[in-house]
Amino acid sequence: MSFPAGSVVLADRGYMNFEWFNHLDSSGVKFGIRLNCNVKIQEEASYETNSKHPHILSDQDIRLAGITGLKDDPKTLRLVRVSDEQTNQYLILATNELSWTADTIWQLYKMKAFLSI
Repeated sequence: MSFPAGSVVLADRGYMNFEWFNHLDSSGVKFGIRLNCNVKIQEEASYETNSKHPHILSDQDIRLAGITGLKDDPKTLRLVRVSDEQTNQYLILATNELSWTADTIWQLYKMKAFLSI
């Protein structure tokens, strides 16, 4: 699938294709993805979380670790860990848009679920 530059693609764990994410990023497409808990990462920076958003557990800039991750998508990603009180789940969300706040990333993911994308 291809999307025009400036698009935002939101996906769940079933779309864990790092080569495709690299293609989206290179095409000027922003993406948000829920990662599997076993994805290996290398932390580059960590940010304080805001007490106004207690569901945000951590906020980091990361790179994917391991041979596949580094080869297919060596760019920095934003990673946010959240606690979803409605579903009682722990989620790991990543995006290539580093300027979004942790809560924006969470809100976009919730919107994906609402839109059934």
